[in-house]
Amino acid sequence: MELWKSISEFIVGVLGHVAWPLVVLILLILYRLPITNLLQKIRRVGNKETFAEFDQPTNQELPDDNTGAELLRKTSKGEVITRREALEDHYKISGTPVILATEEYIKNVMTELQLSEEEKMRHLLRDYATVDFQAKSERIINMIWGSQYALLLRLNELKGQLIKKEQLQTHFYEPAKSRTPDFFYDYPFEAYLNFLKSHLLVAENEDGNIRITNFGVEFLTYVIKTGQNNILYKNG
Repeated sequence: MELWKSISEFIVGVLGHVAWPLVVLILLILYRLPITNLLQKIRRVGNKETFAEFDQPTNQELPDDNTGAELLRKTSKGEVITRREALEDHYKISGTPVILATEEYIKNVMTELQLSEEEKMRHLLRDYATVDFQAKSERIINMIWGSQYALLLRLNELKGQLIKKEQLQTHFYEPAKSRTPDFFYDYPFEAYLNFLKSHLLVAENEDGNIRITNFGVEFLTYVIKTGQNNILYKNG
């Protein structure tokens, strides 16, 4: 009972920083399965400063292929379904009293503001994009290792300049591997770098040189603005 109370207070503490209810609604729609998986990894929660600790993954997860309606996702039962099927499945089971009340609240606000259809679409798309970025950033924060975050900080200092992969391996991967060898068991440098590439934090040119992306820069800004810069001291 106390554990559930702590988890509830943690969730409320997080959602308390969200001003627009639409953010919560879209977040639940888009990331129901990732949130479920994240809750399963909770190791300890507390309410003094609203925090939660998660199990550290030994193998970092890669994002879904998010291109088109035929995007493949895994359900909680391990079944592979398309993005459209996932959306249809969600709307069949997500009509809870809280969700329906939130939808009604949003409709009422838009009616009171007398927004045109074009304005509604513009605001919804902007909120959708904002929540999508925030949710992806939070997921990355949970998975990224300290040395990878330090690597991003270094690339950001270079302001888009290219750097050789070998330098990144020498200055970030190898020292981290020597400090925490268990995290790097059967985890080569290419996989370590691919985590950053697959989450669009860095890009590689045809010569094998690496630079930070716009998403990577904005991710670092988000981390600092939300006071989560302590991920620099995570293992790995």
